[in-house]
Amino acid sequence: MIFTPYYHRIRHALSETFRRFPFSILCSLAFCIISIMYNQIGNSTIYLATLFCGWCWFVAIKLFWESQCYRRRYSYLVAIPVFLILGYYIRSEIILNVNIMVLGIGLFLIIFCAPFFNKFRNNLQFWLFSYRLWCRIAYGLFAALILFLGVAAVLSCLEYLFSLRLFKNQYTDFWIISFTFFFPVLLLTGIDSSFDTEPEEEMAKPVYYLLEYLVVPLIFIYSLILYAYMVKIAITRALPQGKVAYLVSSYGCVGILTYLAGIPIEPTRGRYFKIFREHFFKILIFPTILLAVGIAYRFQQYGLTESRYVLALCLVWFVLVILFFFVVRPQLFAKAIYIPLPLLLLLASFGPWSVSDLPAIEQSRRLHKILADNHIIQDGLIISGSHKVNVKDRESISGILDYLVKCKKTDVLAYWFNDVQSQKILTSKEHINPEKIASMIGIQYVNRNQRSDRDTSFSYDMRKEDYLNTTNYDYCIPFLYLSVFDDRQEVITREIKISELGQSIIVSFDKTLNTLTIKKGKDLLITIILSDLLEKLQSASKEEIQKKGVGVFHGNGDVSAQLIFWNISGKTIQKTNKAKVEGLQFGLLFGNRKPETGK
Repeated sequence: MIFTPYYHRIRHALSETFRRFPFSILCSLAFCIISIMYNQIGNSTIYLATLFCGWCWFVAIKLFWESQCYRRRYSYLVAIPVFLILGYYIRSEIILNVNIMVLGIGLFLIIFCAPFFNKFRNNLQFWLFSYRLWCRIAYGLFAALILFLGVAAVLSCLEYLFSLRLFKNQYTDFWIISFTFFFPVLLLTGIDSSFDTEPEEEMAKPVYYLLEYLVVPLIFIYSLILYAYMVKIAITRALPQGKVAYLVSSYGCVGILTYLAGIPIEPTRGRYFKIFREHFFKILIFPTILLAVGIAYRFQQYGLTESRYVLALCLVWFVLVILFFFVVRPQLFAKAIYIPLPLLLLLASFGPWSVSDLPAIEQSRRLHKILADNHIIQDGLIISGSHKVNVKDRESISGILDYLVKCKKTDVLAYWFNDVQSQKILTSKEHINPEKIASMIGIQYVNRNQRSDRDTSFSYDMRKEDYLNTTNYDYCIPFLYLSVFDDRQEVITREIKISELGQSIIVSFDKTLNTLTIKKGKDLLITIILSDLLEKLQSASKEEIQKKGVGVFHGNGDVSAQLIFWNISGKTIQKTNKAKVEGLQFGLLFGNRKPETGK
């Protein structure tokens, strides 16, 4: 009887949660069952995506309805039709693509602001609700992990002591149950139904110390680096590098989230955070301009892609945030900068302007222009036959085909072909090789590693024989391997101890000078300038490399030595056109007698 009150409390909490979020709990239950029956249900990822989006939607609409004090039964008249539309839209996508991912993220993020779509609730209330919800998520994940570990321990004991196994995949099944049903239900039981509470001062102390002494100083340092880079651009008049857009967007997102996290901190408290709160959005103006220039430059070069679309969303968000900073009242500013984020994600998840469809349309437009310039397409149809196209255009066409295949958007090309077979291939959701599409167009495909805008990999195999001729040598080290990825130092050094000699063989590879040096103790055995070797390798065929013994080097000192390369690999840097060695495989012979001629 001691557990009776506890049991009643649990039953009451679950009953209230089910009454409040019935459809969300049903989505969790269906998600759990389908996950367990994954192998029996075809294309289950679409159903799982539908249920996840449905769970988020039902939670968000319920919180919004409660915040507006509308009657409960009317919420179903809105929630259920919208869920059916979501399910139909996701099902129409057939495969799990970026649109569905963006839709899911947007619906999840809108849960945090759903009760605050009015002017009566302020920043502090918004912060407290979000803070508690994130804490509940962390607590729910931890509780689900504890539940799984506890049940797994019980099951393992039953299996070990009594050879009793309840299910075939019992550990996997209970993992799924813990995190797809127990966790979301536990999360729902802890969601506040009151949205007017403001945080106490003590609650913000841990956040204050984290932001004041760690996060904000790092943001200031990052700001100085970005501004120094912008000064460099102004002096050199060089356009921003390709990855700068990602750095700036990360910087802006972290800065905005830091501002949101510090909402309950008093305006007069904290030296660094006070400066951050007053000036960060002014500082963000020039990095936002830099982001816009970087996106525009890459768009002009390679067109719109999904990653650049996401960067453009960040750019729009930053512009709105900066604008709101100057025009929105401080009491409502936090809501004003957060709410556009999920709304932008939702807007980008459907329609011809979506994150998946718009880049595909833009890339197909670029491809159409290149084909039209080369007289391969006329009146909207591909002219059959083989076509001569210069290398630069073939590289551009191959890159566009790679992108369309990767994003499974080859169907945008189907209407360029007259024959039904080609249309069937391009509209199929099965993987299609970009070389196949290039041959259908009538051009030669250029492999990714062979394009001029990329670093070109190389690997020279110099094995004439699979063994070493040890005649006239006292010692043999048949195989040594050096890689630039094994050591970050500029000079990679390996020491091989030889007990019979009482000395060590020291192998040194200088990445900057591209030299390989072999020493026995203090005695120099061999020094090889790899740049000279690579020049010989680039001008020789595979047969010539092995016949001429290009990879064989002899020592010139008092100690006889011979080094035989098995393989050299690396890449040619496109910007400098210089070869960079990344891996060396070789064998080493040495002794006190000189090798015979021709050996």
